[in-house]
Order: sequence, then C-alpha cells, then structure tokens
Amino acid sequence: MKQLYRYVEELNVDIERITQDNLVELAELIEHCIRDELAKILNQRLTNLVATIGIEIADKVINISVDIEVEAYVLPRMNLENILDRVINYAFTKARIYLSRFRKHKENDNK
Repeated sequence: MKQLYRYVEELNVDIERITQDNLVELAELIEHCIRDELAKILNQRLTNLVATIGIEIADKVINISVDIEVEAYVLPRMNLENILDRVINYAFTKARIYLSRFRKHKENDNK
C-alpha cells in the first residue's frame, strides 16, 4: 500500500541562512528519528526498513519528502499505517524544532 500525504506549513524561516550542510543534517535527523522510533515500537518485528528523505529549496520554500518501505511482522491488533503516521509526525516535529533556529527575527522587536 502506498499513500501520499501533502502538508504545507509556514515556519517563517530565513531560507538565505540555510546551507547545503544544514539540509543534509536535517535529512539525517529525519531518517534517524524514523529509524529509532520504528525500532522502539516494532522492536524485533521490524525485518526491513528503507527510508528515503529528499529535501530541496525551491522558490524560497523548503520541500521535504519522505518515502518509507517497511517489512514487519505485525500483530492483528496493530495498525502499521497508524504507526507510520505517528513516526512521521514525530520526525517532522523534530524537523520543525531544527528549522526553528533559522527563524526570521522581527526588525522592530524593541518592545
């Protein structure tokens, strides 16, 4: 089963400050979060995981794509789709936190 989700969020980051190294670091962070969370949840039931993270800046917008292939022995009461949704949400929460260091500052912040 393959599902495509599209989500857009305005984070008010200063794209000019983000380097290629930052993008690589962000991709590694997202992949690490996905791998760790799936390992915690599925433990030894996880038999194969391929996570592909793509990040690009186009028209002053950061586009992040995540493609996950998972093979696991899942108990009937477990819903793998829900688990993957939770894991991806967790990874994107960490990505938001990472990107917050690049937020634009208001010029008249003297109050």
